[in-house]
Amino acid sequence: MSRFGLYSRLNHTVRCRIHRVMVRWAAVIVVSFCLAACAGAPTVTLPSIQARPLTELDRKQVKSGLCIAIDPITDPGRQQEYFGTEILAEGVLAVQVVVSNESENTAWYLPRYESHVNTGTGDYIPRVDPPVNFMPKSIEDQRKKVNSAVRRRQKMVIPSGVAIGLAPPLIIPIMAVYLKDTSKPWRDMSAIQMQLVDHGLPETAVPPGGSSSGLVLFYLKNVEVDELNSLTLIAEQLGTCVTESFVFRL
Repeated sequence: MSRFGLYSRLNHTVRCRIHRVMVRWAAVIVVSFCLAACAGAPTVTLPSIQARPLTELDRKQVKSGLCIAIDPITDPGRQQEYFGTEILAEGVLAVQVVVSNESENTAWYLPRYESHVNTGTGDYIPRVDPPVNFMPKSIEDQRKKVNSAVRRRQKMVIPSGVAIGLAPPLIIPIMAVYLKDTSKPWRDMSAIQMQLVDHGLPETAVPPGGSSSGLVLFYLKNVEVDELNSLTLIAEQLGTCVTESFVFRL
């Protein structure tokens, strides 16, 4: 066999090996990103929160053709079902509000800044918006501990992987699986916050014959539920200065 033919065969073999190596590395990188994405996904699956029909709600009022009903989510079982945890124990009161406009030619809306609860001592607690404003300190402390644990494990995994000769694409899936459990509290809380955001009461006008529903949230801080006296919602008539005040006992 000529030297030229042997050289051509050698190049072909090398090219095949390089191709196989590249395919394997591409597969490793794809798997790495998939594992990393799975490790960062929320670990709790929360159901859609459906408002109860007005006929099933006892706390409702009708003024100027506008019917508003409230449904405080204080039952531990419902909290676990909707949010995966008892958020009231963390100081967050969620109230389902149902609005039905039974007027013939008037549109109404409920401004965010007009919603509040009052305590028996006269304290005023305004409505808050998720996700940052009502983050309980206990959860924030837990997140700091988790972040500290993640940093410690990163210092262990990366040098160990390099020491035994693992290339970076191989270290990524190991880190994703190894750190998955440490990031779970943060990811669970993120899913809960998104649940509160997605089901908030829309601040949009309710046309005649229309309806709307959603959650309004209050951060009670050091206030106990049994200290709450009333919930006030203010409805404004679109295009006018007319307002109606709806006060519910809690």
